[in-house]
Amino acid sequence: MVLRNKMQAIPLTHLPTLEHLEVRGRRVLLRVDFNDGGAAEGASAIPHRLEASLPTLQWLLERGARVGILTHRGRPQGRVVPSLSTAPLAAALSPLVGQPIGFVPDCIGRVAQQAMADLAPGAAVMLENTRFHLGEQLNQAPFVAQLAQVGEMLVNDAFACAHRTQASTNGLAALLPTALGRQFVQELRWLEQWRTAPAPRAMLVGGNAVLPKLELLQHCLSGTAKAEILLLGGVVGQTFLAAKDLHLRQSLIEFGAVESARSLLAEAGVLGCRVHLPRDFVVADRATPGLVAGVRKPHQLEPNETAQDLGPQTVAVWERILQDTPSVLWFGSVGVWQQAAFRAGLEALAKALLARQRRQPGVVLLAGNGLLQALTAGGLAAPLAAAGIALSTGGGALQQALTSHSLPGVQAVARPAKP
Repeated sequence: MVLRNKMQAIPLTHLPTLEHLEVRGRRVLLRVDFNDGGAAEGASAIPHRLEASLPTLQWLLERGARVGILTHRGRPQGRVVPSLSTAPLAAALSPLVGQPIGFVPDCIGRVAQQAMADLAPGAAVMLENTRFHLGEQLNQAPFVAQLAQVGEMLVNDAFACAHRTQASTNGLAALLPTALGRQFVQELRWLEQWRTAPAPRAMLVGGNAVLPKLELLQHCLSGTAKAEILLLGGVVGQTFLAAKDLHLRQSLIEFGAVESARSLLAEAGVLGCRVHLPRDFVVADRATPGLVAGVRKPHQLEPNETAQDLGPQTVAVWERILQDTPSVLWFGSVGVWQQAAFRAGLEALAKALLARQRRQPGVVLLAGNGLLQALTAGGLAAPLAAAGIALSTGGGALQQALTSHSLPGVQAVARPAKP
């Protein structure tokens, strides 16, 4: 198995895994990504990321490691922001692990060093938000050196950060013996499975940020993420409808991406890639955004209406496509999933994938923090995973890997550590 990127081809067997470390009694820094953007719900917004870390964390604890958990949360820009503390994450993780996870109010310095020294083998603590220090995002050598004094080894299980060069990932990997955790390795396997998945391959792309997804869509046409079928929903789909000169009234459109969307539609036609855009929407009136105002074709929206979810005709067509396609990658949510009234389209498509997977298993990869949160809120994440559908923790990292760029988090561990 090979992970391909623009830098070089790195065989997965050449990357260090947990089995390369002797962890008993050692101070191990476990880098995860529990970032929820500082959502008001705290850790409840990211249960899929908490649960994804459990195989690695439990492996370390069962082998007597003394574990300090590192993660960032939000964008505090090097300032201490109490609402972005990782303390709630320790509380949320404890019942999942089955033992108390202590909290340490810093990730460097005497307090952190003493907390790790006092840990019993087989115990863990949550260290404070790494981004409370400016040196984290800038990967500054003095901060890296201070982190390295807290632990003796690094286990990087933060695939969702693999597209970034940070102190607690890349910086530490150059100073400490390092291995990739179970989730990180699993994510790389899922990527390779998608790259080698049988055709036809369908990619469903949604979410709000359109510009960052344009490169991914370009690679869907002719690059490493090639797909024969594109389903475009959310603000992505609405922007592509605008590129076809359809006026969606008050609906969200990323106008700076309209011309690129128009070009992509033309290129898809030349290359024979089938692009499916929403045929109808469940809409709301701008004055009462939480209430369903009806179902409309794209050209039928009233002046004060906004598209909130895929309509039933779109869902029916897309269900058939997903059920008949052996390989599916779904990146980003469709609909205003935070409101239950506008989550029906997303849940119907997820149930169609679930039924297809149970009937005839294929390569199915779901990604994007909004999508995973929506599936969790609807009680669908666990059944999908149990059916063998891959639920990726990666957003930007997965997108970067699919567009053939190198992942700094992979490059860092592929290089030999400094003595």
